[in-house]
Amino acid sequence: MNLHVRSLRNLFTVLCSVALLAACAVTQDDIDTWIGTVRGPGKIKAVLLSDRYADELRIHAGLALVRMEPRSEVDGVSELQNALRQLDDESRRPAISPCCSGSPSSTRPVFRPSASPKTSCAKAAPCSTR
Repeated sequence: MNLHVRSLRNLFTVLCSVALLAACAVTQDDIDTWIGTVRGPGKIKAVLLSDRYADELRIHAGLALVRMEPRSEVDGVSELQNALRQLDDESRRPAISPCCSGSPSSTRPVFRPSASPKTSCAKAAPCSTR
């Protein structure tokens, strides 16, 4: 009987762990939802800055900041620019490449290289200058 209870407890622990890990995974749908929330821009920026997420998700996060409507308390493009300045060159390349190439979903300027002397679009990734 004691062995049976212990086995059930172990099974329950494993199932709870799996459920928690699955619930913690960030998806593109999460990012799209966060665009309209109060704390969303901070969460989106955290995904962009963290190297634990896939490049595709980080790119989606950057473009989500661009798509975000300006608010009185936060501007998505400014948040993106600040985040890109915090990344090292190696991490910045995959994140900035789609932004420089001119995403069809965006008509707003994304990154102005002159804002930071150590960061330039041409240095970060091949892209067109307008």
